[in-house]
Amino acid sequence: MGLTGVQMIHVSANAGLLADTRFALSPLLEAAVTMHHRHAPQPPHHLPPWARTARDPAVWDRLPLLSQIFTSPRFSTTDFFCMDLPITAHPDIDAELHHMVTAPAGRITKQLYGLLRLTVPPGPRADEVVHRAVDDFLVSGERSCAQRIAEEVSRFWRLCLAPYWPVIEERTRADISHRAAISANEGLRAGLSSLHPAVSYAHAAIRIDSAAETVVEGYERFTLVPSVSANRCFLGSDHRPGRGAYLIYPARETGSQRTHAPSQESLGNVLGHTRLALLASMARPRTTTELAEQHRLSPSTVSYHLSRMYEAGLLVRTPHGGNVFYHRTGEAERLLAGRGEQNVTRVPGPAGQL
Repeated sequence: MGLTGVQMIHVSANAGLLADTRFALSPLLEAAVTMHHRHAPQPPHHLPPWARTARDPAVWDRLPLLSQIFTSPRFSTTDFFCMDLPITAHPDIDAELHHMVTAPAGRITKQLYGLLRLTVPPGPRADEVVHRAVDDFLVSGERSCAQRIAEEVSRFWRLCLAPYWPVIEERTRADISHRAAISANEGLRAGLSSLHPAVSYAHAAIRIDSAAETVVEGYERFTLVPSVSANRCFLGSDHRPGRGAYLIYPARETGSQRTHAPSQESLGNVLGHTRLALLASMARPRTTTELAEQHRLSPSTVSYHLSRMYEAGLLVRTPHGGNVFYHRTGEAERLLAGRGEQNVTRVPGPAGQL
């Protein structure tokens, strides 16, 4: 839920909860917060590039299911994706999405009901409208719907966040180190209160500014997740007894904060150096055979990499004269231009492509 207003959410924090309070990074929750920029007011020029990209209608043209689900500025993507995420030292978007897709039966359905109730105007037929909408989303089955959502979230992450993930990860890890130092030197109370002006600890409860006065109990874990895309706090939960809660808060800015595109080395680490080399050589449309000869790779290997980059929105493909030509999208050109790639030329693609 988004947190605004002057009242409080009181999260009961007994010794057990405090003992299992930890920091974590999450590509999936970073994507969830970044999606909120779709309906945000026109952002200022200093907004980071991943948030600006998230407002691009061409991005959402490639996300038909997410576009249908998240239609309202009142949607809560953080609640939707808080599904007892695995906490690891090196978080991976694909692992988090796999965890979501393989969630117990009924989980996606329950999350959809909760989400869509926020977008339907109250009234005597509100429940009927929500049930009909959920049935439409689940027409091919819950697991199939979850897989489609995961594929589109992965596409959104790779279009908006993956190019900048080394920068984002550096900043969030620096934030965690900063909060941990406060907690070590001044105590956990001070560490929690340092997260955001809306957050404090008092009377055995973590208190968060909210639009309503609420007491929440029963959490076994409390995970603190810094986000570079957040400008306020979000409290997310998987809504099952005995499970964990996630407090997403804005990561602090640092004097050395960088928001430009990553270097060739870091971009290669994100895309894979073979894919980066293929992408860089497509200043003009190329066929699989041409690329295989140029890079001394098998056609099947090149075809695999091209397909993955096409799915990520970095390439478009155009049949012509019995061949299929691949060429870079505007997003791919921006990535390569950000690392100083030369001979980047825009080749118009089919309508609706980036």
